[in-house]
Amino acid sequence: MVEPNRIEIFRRVFGFLSIVLLGFAIALAFPMLAAQPAEQVPISSSPLKFAASPEVRLTQAEILLLQGTELYHAGRFAEAIAIWQQAASEFRTQDQSLSLALALSNLATAYHQLGEWMAAEDAIAQSLTLLQTLVQEADPQRHTPILARTLNHQGSLFWAQGQLEEAIDTWQQSAATYAAVGDETGVMGSLLNQARGLQTLGLSIQSEALLQQVSQRLDDTADPNFRAAGLRQLGSALRRVGKLDEARTKLTQSLTLAVDPNAQSSALLELGNLERAQRNRAMAIGATVKAQALAQEALNYYEQAATAAQNPERKMRAQLNRLSLLIEEGDRAKAIAHLPDLQTLMPTLPLGRTAVYARLNLAHSLICAHPDAVAVAASCQHFGLARSDEPMVPEETVAIAMPSVESISELLATALQMAQQLSDLRAQSYALGQLGELYELTQQWADAQALTEQALALTETLRAPEIRYRWEWQLGRLLERKANVSGAIAAYQRAIEELKAARNDLLLVDPEVQFSFRDNVEPVYRRLIRLLVSPDPTGPPSQSNLTQAIATIDALQLAELENYLGCNLAQRIQLSTEQVDPSAAIFHLMTLPQQLVVILKLPDAQDLTLQTIPISKQQVDTTLRSLRRELGKRYSSAEGQAAGQQVYDWVIRPVEAQLEQSQVKTLVFVLDGLMRSIPMAVLHDGQDYLLEKYAIALTPGPQLFKPEPLAQDRLQVQAFGIADFQSDNLAEFPHHENFGDLLYVAEELDQLQQYMPSDEFLDAQFTRQTLQTQTLSGTSPIVHIATHGQFSSDPRETFVIAWDEKIDVFQLSSILRRREERGSTPLKLLVLSACQTAAGDDRAILGLAGIAIQSGARSTLSSLWVIQDQSTAALMNLFYQALIDETEPMARAGALRRAQLQLMATPGYRAPYYWAPYVMVGGWL
Repeated sequence: MVEPNRIEIFRRVFGFLSIVLLGFAIALAFPMLAAQPAEQVPISSSPLKFAASPEVRLTQAEILLLQGTELYHAGRFAEAIAIWQQAASEFRTQDQSLSLALALSNLATAYHQLGEWMAAEDAIAQSLTLLQTLVQEADPQRHTPILARTLNHQGSLFWAQGQLEEAIDTWQQSAATYAAVGDETGVMGSLLNQARGLQTLGLSIQSEALLQQVSQRLDDTADPNFRAAGLRQLGSALRRVGKLDEARTKLTQSLTLAVDPNAQSSALLELGNLERAQRNRAMAIGATVKAQALAQEALNYYEQAATAAQNPERKMRAQLNRLSLLIEEGDRAKAIAHLPDLQTLMPTLPLGRTAVYARLNLAHSLICAHPDAVAVAASCQHFGLARSDEPMVPEETVAIAMPSVESISELLATALQMAQQLSDLRAQSYALGQLGELYELTQQWADAQALTEQALALTETLRAPEIRYRWEWQLGRLLERKANVSGAIAAYQRAIEELKAARNDLLLVDPEVQFSFRDNVEPVYRRLIRLLVSPDPTGPPSQSNLTQAIATIDALQLAELENYLGCNLAQRIQLSTEQVDPSAAIFHLMTLPQQLVVILKLPDAQDLTLQTIPISKQQVDTTLRSLRRELGKRYSSAEGQAAGQQVYDWVIRPVEAQLEQSQVKTLVFVLDGLMRSIPMAVLHDGQDYLLEKYAIALTPGPQLFKPEPLAQDRLQVQAFGIADFQSDNLAEFPHHENFGDLLYVAEELDQLQQYMPSDEFLDAQFTRQTLQTQTLSGTSPIVHIATHGQFSSDPRETFVIAWDEKIDVFQLSSILRRREERGSTPLKLLVLSACQTAAGDDRAILGLAGIAIQSGARSTLSSLWVIQDQSTAALMNLFYQALIDETEPMARAGALRRAQLQLMATPGYRAPYYWAPYVMVGGWL
């Protein structure tokens, strides 16, 4: 039996802090993808500062446990494993079950860090078996704290391997176990982990409820130091799930309470990361002036964090973040001016993973500062998109001041050597892969390929898809340059498979990763598609290649939506493989740098039809922007028709005869880029609009929606709307600011009652609580919401306005989905009247697609721009009238087409401005 005071020493010395956000472990795997390194969470009762009580003599095995802990905290995981293995062997020989369980638990965490999953799983299983027996047979107060921590570690293992439900269940057990012994720190850590897991599954409301619990617990805490640390962790958690305003509040409170300079530095660093996340959001929607101001705020916080830090590791993190942001902003001259401080600080870091990754991070920033990096280096494509207002130093001066390729190579060689000393295969792979990228940039192709292949070989024994996808992508580029097309295709395909496996890590690393998605993930898909649709020496691409191209386009659409929503859709929905409408033709469009790709799947044809239009993306985008601008006019313009005809010539005209021969009635479009901001209904053949020939629907991928027709005999609707916006009472209704009244919403809702049973909630009756209560208890397959709203590439800026608050995409989707989860009537049709896409945001349609997917709606009808006119009420009236027409039953897309044609024929409404913005997303039957 181990005496109580020794158990307490063990608990204090070896118990790692339970508030361990998964972001630390995950971000370590992305030193080049996420621009800033993650702030390592502080460890409670650090063993480096602990002196054993004189009345207790530690055994040799216990001393080994202590030494292993010191090595672990220094980032020397392989050495910690060797020491802990010795300790575990001695504890096993001495039949000391509790100490053995502790050693095994610690071993599991170190194996986890090195990616040795089988060893980690074995160690954690052995530890839990011992602990559960001890808790049952002995005094649980002595053993339960270690059991709780071990369960927390097991949850992290489940997470890292994509077993999300198992991870959440285990963290729930961990929280309950911590609570049983009154460990408030542990409870809050497990709650934060659960919240992150739930967010990844798309369960936003449940995630927010747990974060609120943590906030309440912190409010009830009297200890200011504990509260400051907890608020910082909560702020970091909120930032990582995209709740940036709430994160700022918590981090500011943490900074106010912090007394220790290192705690202040940590809070300032997190505030810098927060402003950077805001900056990236602004960049994503084209708000460059705002983005520059936010970047400057982030730089100021990083500078303050570096000044406040009292140890080299914290100072290094802040300075590396500042350097990378300066380079992203295009201010290479100022970035290079900060290099001496970093070069002085770097050698002071002790040997460990932090020292290795600091060098990798610095090397990556220096690679991306190279004048050609944005065009060549894959991981640098998002750098240089912004420019500071300060005049740039002339290019030749910057080039002279910049570190040479040789010095960057030496930095990476040092990182590799250190990683080899640590037996850290992950870090070795990163160092070799980055060297390969550097040599790719300097056109040393053979060396680049050899290093990339070595980096890949090191990951063979690791479950590290987040590393492998980068090097497979890099290898594909190098093989493509050698004209080894088949090898490049295979490499890109492997990269995409690794991306699928890494989706959980990619989703919630940081908001920064989300907004660099198009630069760090999309190009893999686009490069593969380009090769698949390119002719080979024997002729045009094979049908097999075209089938793979469609699968790749669909996979990109799914990955993009998952990234946008921050959740794993494959865990939330059942992908459909059913046959779709036999009268529908499906167009897959993809805009590549030098060509527009159109792949057509006709309902009665075995072969796919390919069109590749040799035109640059810039030319396509110019035409689409011109068309979108003309559509905003209240009259039909010759310029608009000409632009619409140009797009028609690209997409439709080459297959007109095939469409007619196949007797196609509906055209379904899987769109890309700026194409998503254009209603396909306005494409023009010189005489008629496309809508005058076909019903039209959009889908982010046919596999995401089951083709289920509406049952006309059971149609009823729940209708919510606001006509009278309180823009003159902003003290009580701040969320109504800048939104004008919708004069015809009351008429729109009243008309619904003419066609089907409906429940109506207008103005003050339309609150978030009413929406939740009514949709949860209702059985209506249709929900109609007539209010101002916006779709944006920023999910937190995708919302609808209720009377009492703004409801964002996550809240709205969770409210609508919960009724189906309770076994109620599935939501067959969601109508969002008076919503619009954000101006200048070429990815805003992701918001509409995101609502459609997350809400569980089989289809969603909405508008791309707001028509504050009686025409909206008229079109909705015509749509529902067509939907219930028993004399001529038609699908949802057909009902929308008939309503648009009737509105087009109405005097005063011929211009596309009035009838074109309405789009059907998802199922069209």
